[in-house]
Amino acid sequence: MNACISVSDFDLHLEDYHDLRINVLNHQPSGVEANKRDLNLFSNYLHTNDIKKITGDEMLNFIGWLRKERDNKAGSINRKESSIRSYFKYLRFSQVKGADAFPIESLPRAREPYSGPIEALTPEEVIKLLNSVDKDSVLGFRDFVLYTLLYSLGLRISEALNISIEDIDYENKVFHIHGKGRKKRALPLTEYLLEIINKWMIYRFKP
Repeated sequence: MNACISVSDFDLHLEDYHDLRINVLNHQPSGVEANKRDLNLFSNYLHTNDIKKITGDEMLNFIGWLRKERDNKAGSINRKESSIRSYFKYLRFSQVKGADAFPIESLPRAREPYSGPIEALTPEEVIKLLNSVDKDSVLGFRDFVLYTLLYSLGLRISEALNISIEDIDYENKVFHIHGKGRKKRALPLTEYLLEIINKWMIYRFKP
């Protein structure tokens, strides 16, 4: 049987929960009021749709309703999720039937897709960035090498950070890059890149 909590039990403990937060735990009244609005909204949704038991599917349906019907953004949805999550933990502590088995921690967080344009740095901006790095210090030169690899080879930050000495093929002058999804690709090792990498090796292993 799927884990569930009856709507009647959900409603029954609301006032005690808010009273606990205000009078015992001394939570901020503004936070308690915001939490109360979130929980009342969820309760109204359940009653309006004649839902008797709260299941994982009903939780997901509620999130979908927030997004589609109320046009809530990710931050607003996640705040409501946080209110419900905290209350469910209180129900669990109060030994309300079904609360202990309800996987409230697994409730997924909403994310807002990036809708803006993706703009690359201009060559002039890249030069300005690279010239701003202190190449006379060990850490500064390390950063300079990292930025140069990112720009010259079009690497993700994770790909650049995961490069090891074994990935550098000096004989054939190529980098072996380990990308997303375990994909591998070989990229050219130019004379300039070879020069700064060799210099970094000296910095790195210098006692």
